Amino acid sequence: MIHDAPVLRGPGTSRLRALIPSVLVNGLGSFLAYLALRPHVGTDAVALALAGAVPVTWTLGRFVWRRRLDPVGVLASAGYASGLLVSVLTGGSSLPLKVHPLTFVEGAAGLVLMVSVAVRRPLLPVILRRLGRVEAVSSRSLTRLTVFVGAALLVTTAIHVALALTLPTATFLVVNRFVDWALLAVGVVRVVWYQRRARAGGVTRDG
Repeated sequence: MIHDAPVLRGPGTSRLRALIPSVLVNGLGSFLAYLALRPHVGTDAVALALAGAVPVTWTLGRFVWRRRLDPVGVLASAGYASGLLVSVLTGGSSLPLKVHPLTFVEGAAGLVLMVSVAVRRPLLPVILRRLGRVEAVSSRSLTRLTVFVGAALLVTTAIHVALALTLPTATFLVVNRFVDWALLAVGVVRVVWYQRRARAGGVTRDG
């Protein structure tokens, strides 16, 4: 017997579209700033540190103008700040600015989600219930979604670290952006598909 469990309600196409400018500015903007700055500074770390100010400026500007925090910008700014701090503490290394500490937080979150499934106590329904973004579907389907999210976070972390350790900075920034956008697209498609099935009742019936 399949029991009902909570699942994420869709943010809607309009909300997803609203995130596009933030994704472009925080991702592409920082990369273009790095390319413009690198010939004029001494090290990759300095160029990355200066280019990382793009998401901070964007996030603060949107908050002042609209009195609303940009979630993508907040995450990018937090990653930049934590990476800059670690870079300073490690003598100016560029690696923390390429793979900032929040990347490892994402990996840890993915590991926690996978472990929660392994012990048959998926954390995703608890998180969604606290966020108030739930509707009834099967426990089996929610477990699969928890596995998907956890695996995606782990894979993303592994790819970022591998690319940062093996590629020159400029190449890393290009390849990393494409990887990020590809993974984001896969995640959005998966969630939208899941939401449509939930609304149609397919998830509840067949898991």
